[in-house]
Amino acid sequence: MQVKIDPLAERPRVEQLTDGIREWIERHGAPGERLPSIRRLSATQAVSRNTVLEAYERLAALGWIVSRPGSGF
Repeated sequence: MQVKIDPLAERPRVEQLTDGIREWIERHGAPGERLPSIRRLSATQAVSRNTVLEAYERLAALGWIVSRPGSGF
């Protein structure tokens, strides 16, 4: 999964990441498909793990993804 994050944008990175993941799900996601781990996505997007965790939590709160303890999102 590749999401474009502009480090110079006025929008916070977590918002950019949340929107990018949602758009990726709309275009490429399949029901039941696992998202990348927080560590992997933070490394590929050059953002902190907390940023990825917050984006995943926002998407879960909105019903876009489901968290399964021990299995990821």
